[in-house]
Amino acid sequence: MRKVLLVQYFYKPFSSNQSFRYESIIENYQNKKMRIDILTSKHEGLPDVEETESGFIYRVNSKLLAKDLKKVDNGENINSGRKNLKGKLISMVKQIVYKFMWPDFAGLWIFPAIRKGKHLARVEGYDLIISGSFPFSSHIVAYFIKREKKGMRWVVDYLDPFSIIKHNENPSNNTKIFGGLNKIVEKQINRNADKIIILKEAFSSFKDYFPDLLEKTTVAPPMLGINPYTFYNTVPFNFSNKGINIVFIGTLYKSIRNPEPILRIIQEMSYYDSDIYVHFVGDLKDCKEIVQKYNNTMSSLKIITHGKVSRDKAISFMKGADVLLNISNSSQVQLPGKVVEYAFSKKKVINYSLNKNSNTSQFFEEVGLSNKVFNIIGDHCDIRALYTFITSSVEEKEIDMKKYLPENIAKIYFE
Repeated sequence: MRKVLLVQYFYKPFSSNQSFRYESIIENYQNKKMRIDILTSKHEGLPDVEETESGFIYRVNSKLLAKDLKKVDNGENINSGRKNLKGKLISMVKQIVYKFMWPDFAGLWIFPAIRKGKHLARVEGYDLIISGSFPFSSHIVAYFIKREKKGMRWVVDYLDPFSIIKHNENPSNNTKIFGGLNKIVEKQINRNADKIIILKEAFSSFKDYFPDLLEKTTVAPPMLGINPYTFYNTVPFNFSNKGINIVFIGTLYKSIRNPEPILRIIQEMSYYDSDIYVHFVGDLKDCKEIVQKYNNTMSSLKIITHGKVSRDKAISFMKGADVLLNISNSSQVQLPGKVVEYAFSKKKVINYSLNKNSNTSQFFEEVGLSNKVFNIIGDHCDIRALYTFITSSVEEKEIDMKKYLPENIAKIYFE
C-alpha cells in the first residue's frame, strides 16, 4: 500500500480555499491501494486523531495558537452600533504581533507539527509527502519531515505564492523586514522538493525568481472547489425581498480586495432601481467600516452581511443570486478561487478589477463565459449599461470545465 502524508495547516472542518482544495483532491483520488494521512492544526473541540475513509487526520498546535473552534456565523449585524472593545483590542495586539511573526501567523505551529511529523514518518514510512500553502509554514514542516526519511518524494504546492508577493499585496509577513529571508528560505524549500506545483497566474513571476527550478515545476489550473452533485442538489437561497440580489462570496481586504469602488458604482446604479440588495457572504476583515458607510447612505442601496457560512449555504446563496459579484485581487499573481465556482454556476457576474487585463477577466474569457460577465475597470463604468446587463436575459452557452475538476487536477499531485 502506498502511504501519503499531506501537511496543511487548514483542513476540515475549516472553511477555506486550502481546506476545500485538498478535501476534494483526496475525495477524488482515494483508493484501496493508497492511504492518505493529514497533519494539520489542532483547535479545542476537535479530536487529536480522527480516522477517515482515506486515512487519519493528526492535529497538533502550540498552546498559544490553540483556541476554541469557532462555530459558523449565522450572520453579522453591521447595524447594531455596538462596538466590541475586547475584540478590537485583541485584533490590535494580533496585528502588532503578526508584523514580527515569521514566516506567517502559523509560525508557532511549526515546532509541534515537525515533532509529530517526524514521529509519523518513522512509524508509517510514507512514500510521498505533499505540503500546501497558504500558510508557508506547512512547507517548512514538510522540509524537516523529509529530512527524517530519505527517499520520500516531496511535492510542494503553492496555492498562494510566498516571496513573490509584494508588500502592498497582503503578504504573509512584513516583507520590509523579512523580504530577503523569505526568498532565501523559499529557494531552499524548492531545491529540496521533487515537484513544485504553482498556479498559472504566479508562474511568470516565479520563473523570474527561481529560473533554475523550472524543470521540476508544474503549472496547474485553478480547481473547482465545490462538488458538482452537491451544487445541483442544493436548494437556491430564498431571499426575502423582490428586488435585485447581488451576491459576493469570499473575504474582503482593504489592500487587495477593497469593496469601496464597486459599492460606489452600485450605489449610483441604485438610483435606477429602488430595490437593489448587495449580500456579502464571508469575512469582512478590515472592510467593515466601508460596508457600514455605504449601508447608511441616503440611497436606496441595501447591504446585508451574512458572515461566514457553511459550504452548502454558500452554494445556496450562489444559486439564489440574480447576479454574482467578483472583486479581483489587486495582485496579478493570485486568482480568487471562487471565480471557478462562479463560472460553473453559469450565473451573470459583475467582475470588478483595478487592472485592464486582470487575470479574472482573462479566466472568464478562457472558459467561454464572457457574454455573462460585465467587466468594470477602476472608476469607469457605464451605469445604464450595467443596469441593463443585470436586468436583461443572457444567452446560455456551453462551457467546458473538465480541466478544473478535482479528479483531473489530483493526478498532478500523485503521479
